[in-house]
Amino acid sequence: MQKSNPLVSLEKRDLQDTIVKAVEHTLKGRSRTGALENECDFIAGAMSVMQTINMELYNSTIDMSMDIIPAKWMIVPMSGRSLLDELK
Repeated sequence: MQKSNPLVSLEKRDLQDTIVKAVEHTLKGRSRTGALENECDFIAGAMSVMQTINMELYNSTIDMSMDIIPAKWMIVPMSGRSLLDELK
């Protein structure tokens, strides 16, 4: 249980689950409507926001700030595969 900031009412894991579901839902929706221009850029933007939230709200250090980001968001694109294909 990690709730370092008294202003944050959500546990880190709960916030992570909520954001991951929302980002993946939006990614699929943008792809479906033709509004997705670059899958990697979209995910990189979401990862940057999550990393900042982790540092600002949960007092994570820069070295540990990526623990809130799903590994598949990094590994799948780096291996040349589509995250959208993995989410089907």
